[in-house]
Amino acid sequence: MKKQNLWKHFISLAIGVALLFQASLSVTAETVQISGRESQKLAGGAVTRDDGDALANGFVIQNGTLKKYMGVAKKVAIPKGVTAIGEEAFAKQTITEVIIPKGVTDIGEGAFSECEGLKEMVIPEGVTSIGKRAFSYCGSLEKVILPQSLVSIGNETFLECGNLSGIKIPKNVAKIGRGVFERCSRLSKLKVDVGNSNYYSKNNMLFDRKKSLICCPGGKSGNIRIPKGVTSIGPEAFAYCKKLGNVVIPGSVKTIGKQAFYFSELKSITMQQGVKSIKSAAFSSCELDRIRLPKSLKSIAAGAFYYCELRSTLTIPKGVKTISADAFSCSSLKGIVIPDSVTKIEEGAFSFCNLRKIVIPDSVTKIGEGAFYCCYRLRSVKLPCNLKKIEKETFYECKNLKSIVIPGKVKSIGGWAFAYTGLKSMVLPEGMKKITSCVFIGCKNLKSITIPGSVKKIDSWTFDDCSKRLVIHGKKGSYAETFAKKQKITFSEM
Repeated sequence: MKKQNLWKHFISLAIGVALLFQASLSVTAETVQISGRESQKLAGGAVTRDDGDALANGFVIQNGTLKKYMGVAKKVAIPKGVTAIGEEAFAKQTITEVIIPKGVTDIGEGAFSECEGLKEMVIPEGVTSIGKRAFSYCGSLEKVILPQSLVSIGNETFLECGNLSGIKIPKNVAKIGRGVFERCSRLSKLKVDVGNSNYYSKNNMLFDRKKSLICCPGGKSGNIRIPKGVTSIGPEAFAYCKKLGNVVIPGSVKTIGKQAFYFSELKSITMQQGVKSIKSAAFSSCELDRIRLPKSLKSIAAGAFYYCELRSTLTIPKGVKTISADAFSCSSLKGIVIPDSVTKIEEGAFSFCNLRKIVIPDSVTKIGEGAFYCCYRLRSVKLPCNLKKIEKETFYECKNLKSIVIPGKVKSIGGWAFAYTGLKSMVLPEGMKKITSCVFIGCKNLKSITIPGSVKKIDSWTFDDCSKRLVIHGKKGSYAETFAKKQKITFSEM
């Protein structure tokens, strides 16, 4: 009886194992559900995640959009049926080759960004749109073939594709974004299909039909003469061009766009009469030995020459009314000639410059905060007679500024305006009512200051860390005398 029971148990166990083996075989042939975010390939079958995205051979596909490639293959063929490649679908993958099937119409933002092993890209007919930064930072990318169906190329699509040497824009492209070929240091051949009604190329530079220069490729070298008839230089058109000589801008050009020569390296710029406007940061961080501004110029925008390696004296044309914020900040500018058409100098306009001397015309009625902040070599300043206020930090840490005449109309001086300067003496004009905190803090060479009787308040720390030999000159019985005695500073009656 026991043997019979053992035999039955053995048979049952064998049947169970057989059934289990059969079930495992069926799993390999069927789609199964896996929990959470886990996704894997099971013996060739497609895996479906809980969120409904189908995953096969490493592709996560949803409603025709390839959302993400999660495989490990170097050479990849995208499955048929995919109509769009989603945002960052292949970003940072180690792929070296990818085949895009017919039927795909859209390549999303950053789709192949930072695929550093990708060397060649053939985009098939049918694709109409390439999103911004789609192939950015693909450092090994040498060749790209764009389809005739292409209509739109997004901003910075090929940003920093350092090995890309040439490319042709198809005839149907109607929109090219900003900085598409920025930092493509070897790109020297840039062509446009002659049938394109929106863009054209000349001398391997890209223009639109509105006569704007869109892009000078980073691999272009030598002297450049922009063709006559061009009316504007677009944003970032020459950005990061490191091999330029002299650039001649014709009189037909009216506007030089934002960051047009940003981080470029060139010997000189020749602007012919006709240019009216230089937009913000147009020559920012640019290595430029010399430039002559045309008399036609009317506007210099914020940061236009910020951190520009200008090594000469610059003359601002008569007609310019405002020197905008940070316009020449951090430049190597040695001298500046300001015309009497200028009425305002905005904040930080000349901060961190190498200026040694500046004469500000009487037409100027306002000088912004920190306009000459940390101009360490500045020795001589002539302020305009119509100035009513010296803003805070205007001459902060101008260590070589020994003396300055404050115009009679000045009624207010902002905090830290002359802090840590090399001033030896100062005469404040009659009419001032208050000396703000920290105006002269750290002026270790300041030995004499004349304070008018109109001053009724002097804030704390005004003369902290100044020379121990400081003498305050003022009228007997004035607030200046009271302040001097309280602070134990020598007072001399006028």
